[in-house]
Amino acid sequence: MNVDISLLVLGILDLVFGIAGLSGKTKIPVKYSGRSWSQAYGRDIAIGEIILGVCWIAATLIVGFVEMSSTVRMVILIGSLVPGLVYTFVASRKYKKMLNDNIQ
Repeated sequence: MNVDISLLVLGILDLVFGIAGLSGKTKIPVKYSGRSWSQAYGRDIAIGEIILGVCWIAATLIVGFVEMSSTVRMVILIGSLVPGLVYTFVASRKYKKMLNDNIQ
């Protein structure tokens, strides 16, 4: 049960940081700041955090309230990482390419 609470807290923190990022209260790395697409970069990273937070919260609640084997629990918890990580990975690659192409 302690693991479930820890993951729930991580999900809530990701959600809060994502909402803060959408409102512009996040620090953008220096190499990405000062460009015409800097705000879009911050927004995309914040959306990835929100997706990750919502998936963690949902998975933690499912795992906490439904009786299942430990293997199924691990599959659900690891599977809940996939959407947020894929979104963030694709967004990071997009902006890294823009940075390497020197798009202002």
